[in-house]
Amino acid sequence: MGERRNLLSHDLEIVTKEFPEHRRIIEFIESRPGLALEGKLGPQEGNVTVSRKFKGVLESIIHVWGPDEAEPEDLADAITQAVKPPYWLVRITVPTAVKETVQLGEALAIHIAKGHGGVVYDPQAGSVIWPKMQVRPVSRSSDRERIRVVTLAWYLPPAQASKSMAQTFLQTTRRLCPEAVPVRFGLYHPLQGKLKTGEEQPFLDAVEQVLQKGRADMFELKAKAPSFGGMLWIPDRNDDPEKSYPSNYVKLDLDFDGRVVEFDSGWCDRIVSLFLDLARSLKAFYANSYVARGIFASRGGLGYDEISEHYPGPGGRWKGIPSVPYWLNWFGSPYLPLVKDALKAVGGLNFEDGVLVRLGMKPMDFDQLRSSHLGFPPELVSDMRLVEEEIKFPTGRIVRNDKWEAKSAQVIPNFG
Repeated sequence: MGERRNLLSHDLEIVTKEFPEHRRIIEFIESRPGLALEGKLGPQEGNVTVSRKFKGVLESIIHVWGPDEAEPEDLADAITQAVKPPYWLVRITVPTAVKETVQLGEALAIHIAKGHGGVVYDPQAGSVIWPKMQVRPVSRSSDRERIRVVTLAWYLPPAQASKSMAQTFLQTTRRLCPEAVPVRFGLYHPLQGKLKTGEEQPFLDAVEQVLQKGRADMFELKAKAPSFGGMLWIPDRNDDPEKSYPSNYVKLDLDFDGRVVEFDSGWCDRIVSLFLDLARSLKAFYANSYVARGIFASRGGLGYDEISEHYPGPGGRWKGIPSVPYWLNWFGSPYLPLVKDALKAVGGLNFEDGVLVRLGMKPMDFDQLRSSHLGFPPELVSDMRLVEEEIKFPTGRIVRNDKWEAKSAQVIPNFG
């Protein structure tokens, strides 16, 4: 059993034209003595666990998730060539990928696919494993092209987690930059929420559901070019400073294609206006904007690998103003009396509810900003340092990664 637990999981995707029914799983389980079934397949986070007895103990061997509606952009080319829309996606995970359980998972996947006119796709192999078919090579010049991404990020007091906050975000974004309004959203992939032009209620209802649960959760947002969408993080409603919660603030960010924003002054002005208006209307205590380099752009959105840049920024609980520079900077009401005088030298634009600092007419990356300093009182600054993290694997292999660590500032204003 020790060797079994060290093995990686194995994933499969079943994509069908017809809605996959739970009875297909029941049929399969009943044809295989010794297997047990728990849960029920169904939309909106439906899941099933298949178990068997191993040395007298019930062992989970297969997890089934879905079905969920999917769009072509959610699926591999091999799948969209084989199945015509509409698409229903069922995902299977074999937690312990030994040959016997992987084969069982594949048999279950094929049984579901056969019953609903679908295919079985193996993400590990990058191919359809059932039925066997010839796949046309697809050429897209934009697939996996490395680009610069301009990110706008807002940090809000936890009291701002509300339906009215979500509505303000939609209305302000629709007025200033309609391309950045989410067209799809959700807590997991494939994103199940959709917004038609002018709609608000589906998104507001989804935010309300998360708020009612009271637990921390994150919405992924997808938008129209040149915006890629972004993320909305809602913190745990029962925040306790003595406990290690992921964060104690609401965070919203939106990503834009640097190939457009950096070379089109009109687009640059639009995102600066969006940055400022959302900072003020959402009552952000802090906000920033930066350029990340080496990000993959494709029809499915943004992708990252080991050489993609992860711009240093706040993470976890708020520790103070980051010591690294950003292209756009907003310091809201809690910081206003503490930084107003210090920012006069850099031409900060003062408002009654905050200060905006823009370092450069066009978006600037980390190297371009390296020598920029805003001259804050040191007690307000969270010192960020680049350190090397070493990870040792059971095989003896060692991987070293660079990561940013932040030291808490001496003074952190109360942002509610």
